[in-house]
Amino acid sequence: MTMNIVVLMMMLGCCSFTSATGNGTGATGNGTAPCRNNLAISFCLDSSGSMTKPNFDQQKDAVTYLIDRLNMSSGNVQLTVASYGSNCYPPVNNYTRNSTLAKEMVKNTTYRGSTTETGLCLKWANGLHDTYGDPKAVCLILIMTDGGSTNQTQ
Repeated sequence: MTMNIVVLMMMLGCCSFTSATGNGTGATGNGTAPCRNNLAISFCLDSSGSMTKPNFDQQKDAVTYLIDRLNMSSGNVQLTVASYGSNCYPPVNNYTRNSTLAKEMVKNTTYRGSTTETGLCLKWANGLHDTYGDPKAVCLILIMTDGGSTNQTQ
């Protein structure tokens, strides 16, 4: 799961990342490089009953892994996270540009064990970007799920 996210971000030409061993390819010599584009990233984590708590925790680990490798100190990345099931459950209804706060948001994202109403989280992420997002930022909504939405019309 993490590799797909990293590949997506690199394909967009957004950021450089440190590798799992700490040997990155970034221009700063420390394994990271500033993002060339402003990004507003929303992670939507599936907390439906079919996902199970251990699998939900793997999603959180994947997002934390990415945060550790993003160079958020450049100021070009704003990030938020929410879980979704029968509703959308953001721990904070805003973005952060601080990696420590971003990891705290991930930590506070809760598992619900309910239905899979993916559309509700998409609506939340779009509304959040419209309200709080940097208007010059590329808006990325990354959905993590184990299957389709319960309500296909949302």
